[in-house]
Amino acid sequence: MAFISGFGSTRASPCNGSVLCTTGFRRRVCLRPVSCTSVGENVNDKGNGAYALRDVSFRAKKGSALDGDYAATLLELGVDQDSQERVLMDFSELLRSLSIETRSMRRLSNKPDTLSVEINLTFNPEDEETTRQAFREFSDTNGVDCVLQKDTAQRRMKRLAMFDLDSTLIQMETADTIARHVGKGEECAVITQRAMNGEIRFEDSLFQRVRLLKGVDVEALDSVKQKVPYTAGAQRLMR
Repeated sequence: MAFISGFGSTRASPCNGSVLCTTGFRRRVCLRPVSCTSVGENVNDKGNGAYALRDVSFRAKKGSALDGDYAATLLELGVDQDSQERVLMDFSELLRSLSIETRSMRRLSNKPDTLSVEINLTFNPEDEETTRQAFREFSDTNGVDCVLQKDTAQRRMKRLAMFDLDSTLIQMETADTIARHVGKGEECAVITQRAMNGEIRFEDSLFQRVRLLKGVDVEALDSVKQKVPYTAGAQRLMR
């Protein structure tokens, strides 16, 4: 095994195992050699996750992670600075109690009323399920979204994102909004509430609400479409 740090001059011996690389972007990825006949000195970025030492190429192994490297993301909207500091202090105390090492932390949003941070962690992979359970309890207690992921190259190079639409990617319930626009808002709201109370199945509530909208003209739909309130950051994310 060889260890390469950055893109500076280095020398390594031929090998048939993995190579660990810390890139200039502070991203640690596990690399597997494509060929390994001889090794030169200069490490060059070839793009698309590939690196070369003269005539030896290495490519990131999909889904692999350095054992024990994880990333935790905390998210809470509409909170003041004092509340953000309290959450971070409580989370830091949780990490200390679990003997988890913090490698780095960075903000993911510059909005003053948004807590959005990524924290890079190191701990024993055997403790992963225990850690996840502790994070779930922290999330429930503090009302904060808390996600734990293995810190892989694949995690940072996402190609597909899937979202719920209503009250997630946009801040409205589409069917209810259209119904209000055509004077059937109260009827639609009753159906929605019954579904939320578990009195009827979601599928049944959807059919009933859509049935209320039968015959709505295109102009009404266009009018609603022009006023869709996107969730903060959604448009930037899509770009």
